[in-house]
Amino acid sequence: MLPMEEEPVVDGTPGLVRRARRTAVTAVASVAAVLGLLAATVGTAAPAGAAASHHRVAAAHPIAGTFTFYLNIDPKTLDPAHMSLSVEDQISSYIGANLVAVTPTGGIVPWLASSWTFSNGGKTLTFHIRPGIKFQVSGAPFTAGSMAATLKRDIAPKTGSPVAATALAGVTSITAPNPSTLVLQMKSANGSILLNLAESGYLEPVDPVELAKWGNAYGQHPSSVGPYELQSWVPGESVTLVRNPNYTWAPSFDDPGAPYIKYLKFLVIPQQSSQVAAFASGQVDLLAVPPQDWTQYATNANYQFLSGVDSSVQILEWNMAEPMFQSALFREALAYGINRASLVTAVLQGHGLVAGSPMSPALFGYDAALAKQFPYDPAKAKQLFKQAGYAYNSAGQLTKGGKPVVLNFLSLNIFPFDTMGQLVQAQLQAIGIQAKITTLEASVVQADMMAGKYDIAMFGYGWSGADPVTLLQILLTPNGGLDATHFNNAGFTALMSRYIVTTSQTTRLNLVTQIQQDFGKYLPYLPLTYGITGYAFNKNYGGITWSNFGAGPFLDNMYEK
Repeated sequence: MLPMEEEPVVDGTPGLVRRARRTAVTAVASVAAVLGLLAATVGTAAPAGAAASHHRVAAAHPIAGTFTFYLNIDPKTLDPAHMSLSVEDQISSYIGANLVAVTPTGGIVPWLASSWTFSNGGKTLTFHIRPGIKFQVSGAPFTAGSMAATLKRDIAPKTGSPVAATALAGVTSITAPNPSTLVLQMKSANGSILLNLAESGYLEPVDPVELAKWGNAYGQHPSSVGPYELQSWVPGESVTLVRNPNYTWAPSFDDPGAPYIKYLKFLVIPQQSSQVAAFASGQVDLLAVPPQDWTQYATNANYQFLSGVDSSVQILEWNMAEPMFQSALFREALAYGINRASLVTAVLQGHGLVAGSPMSPALFGYDAALAKQFPYDPAKAKQLFKQAGYAYNSAGQLTKGGKPVVLNFLSLNIFPFDTMGQLVQAQLQAIGIQAKITTLEASVVQADMMAGKYDIAMFGYGWSGADPVTLLQILLTPNGGLDATHFNNAGFTALMSRYIVTTSQTTRLNLVTQIQQDFGKYLPYLPLTYGITGYAFNKNYGGITWSNFGAGPFLDNMYEK
């Protein structure tokens, strides 16, 4: 699954972090961060064919400044077809754009496309591309043909895209009958396709000239049609983006023209203490505030402060290719043996929520009732282990066939995963299970998990402003791209597919509720906590607001005072 980082700019979600229109940074006490309740808006769109009211007026603020974020994970590629880390999507979302955009309140409006229409019973989606758009580096015109080439590359099996291909699942053909018309044919009506196509990172247009020039190295030399372009990249140290002065096609909810901030800089700073020090010294301009420092920053007049539920979900994942985890009783026993409330209080210092659903509270159809499932009950955990065919020896160790159960426990080496991992290790010890922890960098953990080189893992993800079931398809289907649990259940997959092809909002709500309930029955992994994050900002910058839909600060209209 995608590792979540401590919010790309500060997000604590190691993978699979997705944000709605560059909502700034979702952090990891909140980890890849979650949104505010969107049941009423997610999935709703502007009327097909609606045109954006691009109110182009003179800029109200000077073009100046360098706003500096931090990344707690080192990005590996900025080729959208191959990205899987949230930090990669975070950076790429500033470089890219897409056919439609999601507003901070959850509506869908035109962006690179001026309008769209569904036909053929919802199986044909036609976009009309706006004229005058150009790729940043090559200056080549953006056309329906270049968008078609991008999407075809995303879904091609030889590309092996871990995220983009699943977001486009069900698309059977992509054509451009002329430079201004893009046509997507689908197997059936798709209630998620517009939300997925609003992704400006994973599904951004790829510059055909630069792709031909760089080939496999394109991920280090990206070019798209967004408000910023890559200026420099020092692996392991920093990524710097520079304002695209030609960007005049922002969606209707953005201020007119190109951004006010001239440079965006991302510094790789893995350790939380170093992130705090970098903010205090002015090296970075935004901090996802550690839980223990919340009051200090929230009441400090020297900073701006925003807070809310983010899009992060911290989880305990298990490898269902291993025989012990194929037992539903064994998985359920583990769930009863983990004290999730203690993780909220001891690690997140109360700035979080006990998780039950695999979806964050901000996503469409979130079912809060699941948080009451599997209350902490170590006695019941031991009882279930015995029912599953295990026994306890005289030393209190859980055994199978006379051999103690010992688990290979992988964990991300960043907060809050490292700290949570230690508490979970102690809680497993209390129910007789020895877990040997190895803490590693996110991309290594992810690779080992995908290869099945683990028993359990402390991991997480963030998914904001996007269709919730697309996330689960990526994580929990054999062809999803990031199925590190190796979970394969035909009935569950079919239920998710039924949701995707449904366009009725009422029916989709019923289905997403059933999907969450079935998740609790199958328990392919254990959701632990959701994050609530506070963000402190350099007060020299204005125009920063909170996006409930994006589950974090909204920075598109930021300016230097």
